[in-house]
Amino acid sequence: MKLPPMLGRTTYFVDNRSSQHLIIEIQHNGSFKRIPVPRGKLSPVGVDSVLGSDPRPQDSFKTIRVLCAVLPAEQAQLLWEPRIDDWQGGRIDTEGYGESEYTLVITDAQVGPPPDRSEEHR
Repeated sequence: MKLPPMLGRTTYFVDNRSSQHLIIEIQHNGSFKRIPVPRGKLSPVGVDSVLGSDPRPQDSFKTIRVLCAVLPAEQAQLLWEPRIDDWQGGRIDTEGYGESEYTLVITDAQVGPPPDRSEEHR
């Protein structure tokens, strides 16, 4: 889709390559949301548009946290708080402002192995 000449738009994805289901917790401009990201899936987590620039992760998110997807959700455990340089990507077109994509790749190296639930059932 062709954008107006002064509008930049960025789509953000999480590529969950870890061995556990995750919740991505995002805060931006006073809004707060939690997005489930199943293991082995590439999931969209946001789109941001800015007039006169191409949004980057530091423009689009105040905070982003990776949580273990456990039930109940209020017991979700913090696993990792990514830094800006953990995002991979950038411009996908070359004309003026336009389309960008960034992906946060999550592996067991960042979040560790899944928790051992066998203790909970004893």
